[in-house]
Amino acid sequence: MDPVIGVVVALPSELRALAGSARSDTEIKGRILRVSPPGSIRFLYAQCGIGIERARSAAVRLVEEGASALASVGLSGGLGPDLSPGDLIVADAVLEAGPAGLETVGSPDPSASEQVRRSLASAGLSAVTGAVVCSGRPVLESEDKNSLYKRSGALAVDMESSGGARA
Repeated sequence: MDPVIGVVVALPSELRALAGSARSDTEIKGRILRVSPPGSIRFLYAQCGIGIERARSAAVRLVEEGASALASVGLSGGLGPDLSPGDLIVADAVLEAGPAGLETVGSPDPSASEQVRRSLASAGLSAVTGAVVCSGRPVLESEDKNSLYKRSGALAVDMESSGGARA
């Protein structure tokens, strides 16, 4: 059976950026966008809105629809001091910042993360590998970002990745 990758995105603009050119090969079922490009890998996209619980629910729906692997893709806030706007990050760990502190909620398969990084490189895109931390609220101030980086070592912060990791 061909692999099916389920991709959780928060925003409509993120969905358009990822699946926009494939619209001719799509089918929408509920809030799931099914993309079957030429080749052996199929994609399911779920645009869920902002937040950990919405991302978790979307990831569960993707698995129910046949996804054999999950990814959370989208914009995030950079935390790493060496990052520049637009840098791509492939997560090697997903952390969640909660009331009790930081918790590791996901560790992607290292071979899968490396395959994603190599695929990006073959398309002429460089990516760095590191942890991503998920927050239940926006982290907007430089002081808060610096503090979160020092506590977590994460390269970026978002508001959805741990939902997918928990699913």
